[in-house]
Amino acid sequence: MNEENKAVCKLLVLFSVIRQIEEKGPTMTDKKQKTQPKRWEQNLWKPVELPIDEPLGIYPRQSTKRQLTANVQSNEIQREDLIKMAIERGWNEDLIKLYDQDFAKSGTIDIDGRKGMLQMLSDIKAMKIRAVFVYMEDRLFRDEYQINVDTFIKVCSEAGCLILTPMMIYDLSNKWHRRQFRDACERAWEYLDEQIMYRLHMARDRAASQGLYDGRALAIGYAVDKDKKSPTYKKYVVYEPHAKVLKYIFNRFIELGSLGALAKELNNGAAIFPNESIDYASQFTRLKSLKVPGGYSVSYSGLRKLLLNPVYIGWWKYGEEGYIKGNHEPIIEEALFWYVHSQLVKEKQKDMAIEEEGQEEKELEEEELQERYHTSSKSVVRGVLSAEPYQIAANNPRGSYVIVDDKSLKRYALATISIDVIEQVFLDKFLPRLNDIEFYNDYANAAEEDIKAEHERREFIQEQCNQAQKRIDGIFLTLQDPDLDVEQRGEFVETRKKLIVQRDKYKRELETPSPLQQFYDYHELIQKIGPHWNKLPLELRQTFVSLLIDKVHLSHLSPHFVKVVIQWKRLGEDTGVIWRPMSATYGWTEEELKILQELYPKGATEELMQALPRRSYNAYNTKAQDLKIRKTERSTEPKRPDLSLGDLKVIEEYEVPEDNTALIHSVTWF
Repeated sequence: MNEENKAVCKLLVLFSVIRQIEEKGPTMTDKKQKTQPKRWEQNLWKPVELPIDEPLGIYPRQSTKRQLTANVQSNEIQREDLIKMAIERGWNEDLIKLYDQDFAKSGTIDIDGRKGMLQMLSDIKAMKIRAVFVYMEDRLFRDEYQINVDTFIKVCSEAGCLILTPMMIYDLSNKWHRRQFRDACERAWEYLDEQIMYRLHMARDRAASQGLYDGRALAIGYAVDKDKKSPTYKKYVVYEPHAKVLKYIFNRFIELGSLGALAKELNNGAAIFPNESIDYASQFTRLKSLKVPGGYSVSYSGLRKLLLNPVYIGWWKYGEEGYIKGNHEPIIEEALFWYVHSQLVKEKQKDMAIEEEGQEEKELEEEELQERYHTSSKSVVRGVLSAEPYQIAANNPRGSYVIVDDKSLKRYALATISIDVIEQVFLDKFLPRLNDIEFYNDYANAAEEDIKAEHERREFIQEQCNQAQKRIDGIFLTLQDPDLDVEQRGEFVETRKKLIVQRDKYKRELETPSPLQQFYDYHELIQKIGPHWNKLPLELRQTFVSLLIDKVHLSHLSPHFVKVVIQWKRLGEDTGVIWRPMSATYGWTEEELKILQELYPKGATEELMQALPRRSYNAYNTKAQDLKIRKTERSTEPKRPDLSLGDLKVIEEYEVPEDNTALIHSVTWF
């Protein structure tokens, strides 16, 4: 073939290649070159265009619950004002999503420990939001080692998500912006470390060492002197309206001779301490937990602490064990205070001696008690049991739970129920679900979002672990420099040690299987061993219960009935009423005794039951005989003399079958 023909063939091949390129479009290499210019071709100073047609996330955060109420302006700025600013910048309100689950969470907490931050990062990664708006960079992080910051930068950079503050726009794919953002986050930590954790704590400690008010909870009876010209400036001064009450309480304790008697007398429903005057209102904000209509009250344990507090003889607590004596004006004379103190200590020692004696008896007769009361020392339901707004306590020697009203000075036992009864009532509902294959399908569907969130959380922990390892490796390379001075080398070594501890913490979290994973690993086993549930390790059974159950709530309905509500985390709730053969025992009030004295002689059965709804016919008859109250007229015995009006109303309301009110415990589900 001559040279001319060869040239023609080459041209034809070239034209063919060009045609194929035109038909196929640009290659992946071409695309990469167009979307990712070389580093020296990047324009780091180009204006950032706001994605106002894309979803925007707003992340507000304050460190403590107290700040939510104390720093209302900051709260409003981070929520309402940021939304207004976003709208002013062009966003439609429908595109704005608020991630406010981390109020009362510190910025020092890792990403996986903050629900709002974790959800926001997941949405950034999935490109569900294209920008984040925060009041300041420190709302995102106060991170000593910048591990969380680096993880955040990596996710935002890869997703192309912008970070906005009122003063700055960060495009974290831009090297210069990354550096500025990281510097701002480092300054946030340095401020926390130097200004708050060091200087503020140092100033507080200095004030406390001089007997000056240091921000601690205000001792009722005192206020803080705010007059700069006063010799007692910043010290406790007596607040007379409350001091008068304190003096009465101390003296009344001596007259009555016991804390229980004092608590009973003070428990009349009224406030113990009056409301403060308007001049002192700002100082009493820390006493909100004691607030009741008309003033302030204290709990039974609070009353005891008040009587034992040496602040009332002018002592100021400093450090763990130390006191500054004669620091401020006393409210109580020392002789009176120490006498009350000695009496309360004696009461406590007596209680402890009785408790020790009971413990010894328990150890000697443990098998007998277990057999007699059928107690279950290893409860799977205890961790999720609740009786809000009341407390629930376990009386193990008696094998029972007690619902206690501790909101007033006198603690009332509202109801007592066997531990094993509650355990069995719960398992009668819980175990059938575990043996039902459809339950697992329903649970999996209901838990789909949680399973996804758990997977994403573990991904972020892995990324944090990777970032920590990078920092550890980087410091190791730095330490190879022979020119490092001793001080720098020491700082690097110390930082590396702390980073290794942090990395190992992440590794342990990743190695520990999640409860969700345990659930799916073991549910087939549980289906097979159904009747042998008790053979599973206690920790595993408790894990299943805490995974599936939000709360098992008990509430007192009447002397014979307790309501139980099993709240499943994702699948609704089961509600029932438990019949207790032994009714609750209540102390008779003066008002009830007066009613009994007035109505019992008349034999007015119906009227008595209406007036004494907690008392059965049998109960008030027994009490009348004890008090030697005689009937002048015959009374009609009701069909169920063992039931109170309260019990009868529960039976009617919840349609409890008569068979369920026999001699053994029973439960009626509805």
